[in-house]
Amino acid sequence: MNEPAPQALSDIPTGSTVTVVSLDGGEGFRDKVISLGVLPGKTLDVQSYSKKGPLIVRMEGSRIAIGRELAARIMVRSHPPAETAVG
Repeated sequence: MNEPAPQALSDIPTGSTVTVVSLDGGEGFRDKVISLGVLPGKTLDVQSYSKKGPLIVRMEGSRIAIGRELAARIMVRSHPPAETAVG
């Protein structure tokens, strides 16, 4: 089974769970994002997405606001939706 292609965090809708794949930016960008604890391999739950304002994500029990410009350079891979049991 193929993994989905990476997408910018800024393109991910509310309710999605993603894994950070890469940080696409210079040293200043990387320092800022790393200071938030966002690193490749971390899992993020997108809590709030709107066309304006920051994205709100949950990571390891904490809520983090990430500005759109930063989120556009954080590449993530979506997790497949959880299967629900039928019974």
